[in-house]
Amino acid sequence: MIPMNYSTYKCNEQIDNFTFACSCMDCIDSCPVAPVYPPDEKPWKLFGFYGYMVIVAGVFVAFAAVFIAVMELAHVHQQRKNNQIVVSPNLALSDVVSRFNYRFSRSLLVLDTDIRVKIFKSFLRF
Repeated sequence: MIPMNYSTYKCNEQIDNFTFACSCMDCIDSCPVAPVYPPDEKPWKLFGFYGYMVIVAGVFVAFAAVFIAVMELAHVHQQRKNNQIVVSPNLALSDVVSRFNYRFSRSLLVLDTDIRVKIFKSFLRF
């Protein structure tokens, strides 16, 4: 019996010019060394929270407030536009009075009759 006299190689060594060393998946020694990154810098804070989060939340609240305000103003404008009393020359005064009383009677019930007449007369001036 003749003993084998073969050389052994590490997995990250090349045997000759025609073969390659093992890949990183097969041999940990073949893997390149990962670079060492510096530690992350400490994040800046506002009011005890991350600064970017505070700024984004503030911008969101500002845009939401502007959006809600614009929508509310449009709603109020639409309601006022729908509740206007249009006095045309073809309408009788009794029609105008009945419309006025219908639209404003709930809010004017607590007022005295003289005050209601004054409000009505001032309303007709517009």
